[in-house]
Amino acid sequence: MTDIKQTTYKAFRAIRDMDGVPIQTKHRMLWEMLFMNGSNPYFWRVVGITEKAFDRLVENNYRLPKGNRDNKINRSHIHKRMDTSKRMLEGELMDEDEWWEFYLDNDKCVLATASENMMKDEEVIKHHVPDGLFLAKGYTCEVGNREVEFLKVIEDSLKK
Repeated sequence: MTDIKQTTYKAFRAIRDMDGVPIQTKHRMLWEMLFMNGSNPYFWRVVGITEKAFDRLVENNYRLPKGNRDNKINRSHIHKRMDTSKRMLEGELMDEDEWWEFYLDNDKCVLATASENMMKDEEVIKHHVPDGLFLAKGYTCEVGNREVEFLKVIEDSLKK
């Protein structure tokens, strides 16, 4: 973690210190940098699943459904990314440790249907997700064997 933390903080500082660059541009640069081309395991970290998203995953044989807003599953940020960016880029400068904790606290996501995400309401977490599952894979997330087993455990517990 130390390498990612130090690298991203240094890059954040470079983005923050750019003169004459609009906040929207810095926002996009910041989040692209935080993604680190898929090598940041903390990026858009999934901490929960809504009931509708869970149902869609089960109905789709534990895979992310493709298609329209009613079926598609998104990683929906609990806190608006632009609000997080503005605090990082325009707020009081945080030291590395404070910044890292702020980033981790404000980059949490919930798996939700696209229609739930578009409503801009706070998504209600029905099932909490342990760290290390549903890792970022571009704008989507990984659903491999570990995630399928996790979903099956939840499904089995609901049948009891």
